[in-house]
Amino acid sequence: MIEIVIAFAVLALGMGTILVGIAVAMRSDTQARNSRVMNRIAQSRLEAAGITSKLVIGQQQGQVGQFMWRETVTRATIEGEQRKGRVAKEADSAIIPVWVEVMVSSPDGREERLSALKIAPRIAP
Repeated sequence: MIEIVIAFAVLALGMGTILVGIAVAMRSDTQARNSRVMNRIAQSRLEAAGITSKLVIGQQQGQVGQFMWRETVTRATIEGEQRKGRVAKEADSAIIPVWVEVMVSSPDGREERLSALKIAPRIAP
């Protein structure tokens, strides 16, 4: 009788360990899937910036499914050219360099960020 009780205890311990392992694997799989989706959204927004809409200094935000995205466009300066004194006057240039950063966040608080330097046409005031 004692052998049967010990066998059931060992079996219960083994089953508990297996169930914990499965739960951890499922949670990791969900996090990895969310990370891949967030990365795809960020890549898509970054590639579309300046193509589907004009690059305007400022922020835009939106939602794709359960994920929130924010796109920030800021003016970029090229420091090496400024030091050499070869920077053209702003009014003379038809294009300006801009820094585009896309941040995608999930409901659980995780974030993915991608950024790129792009060229935007100057918008006349």
